[in-house]
Amino acid sequence: MPNAILEEFIILIIRNMQIIPTILCDDTTEFKKQWRNILHLKTPIQIDITDNTLTPSQTLLPSQLGKLSGTDIIFHLMSDAPDQYLNTLAEYRPKKIILHVNTNTNWSLWQDHFTKAQLGIALNPENHVDELEQYIANFSEVLIMTVHPGSIGQPLLTENLEKISAVKKLYPDITVSVDGGIKPGNIKSVAISGADIAYIGSAITRAVNPSQAYRELLKEGNEVVYP
Repeated sequence: MPNAILEEFIILIIRNMQIIPTILCDDTTEFKKQWRNILHLKTPIQIDITDNTLTPSQTLLPSQLGKLSGTDIIFHLMSDAPDQYLNTLAEYRPKKIILHVNTNTNWSLWQDHFTKAQLGIALNPENHVDELEQYIANFSEVLIMTVHPGSIGQPLLTENLEKISAVKKLYPDITVSVDGGIKPGNIKSVAISGADIAYIGSAITRAVNPSQAYRELLKEGNEVVYP
């Protein structure tokens, strides 16, 4: 097969990493601005929720978000006591809710309210892949955190990308996503590592032109040719 055809074939195979914009915000006005700026992208939007229990920060809480419509919503719930938010989050009919391993969570309660397809489980940088074993049967997605959660603008901890292949080897049917520090210049490494989804915050939501930033990240992250 000619090299040019082979290269295009490789590009098409890996042109499937989804880019999902993420909002992490503690101010109602700023939240609404970011929401408006990315809503037209016609992609799901992830909303990060922190409450100063699992992270040293607090965002807007579910009861403070107001009415949200126009796209699928994913909630990333960074809380050590997430059960208190279940009913409020359920009212939004989310596409997915991502919880964290080793938290004070009544897992059966969440599983009574949501299907496996609606639940994901996250590993912080300090968590090991083998910690997934007790949870994995009830989740459709594993989120690999490549920063310590709770604040924007942190550098991507590249050593955590190795967890992607480890998760895929153990659980080949699971969706593996990455969140934290992803931006132009490092998104190729995320794609090459095998991520199915890249959740991206400030590189899109705080860009001068969020639409352009999204398109460029989508292109850079999916037009990768292996050497």
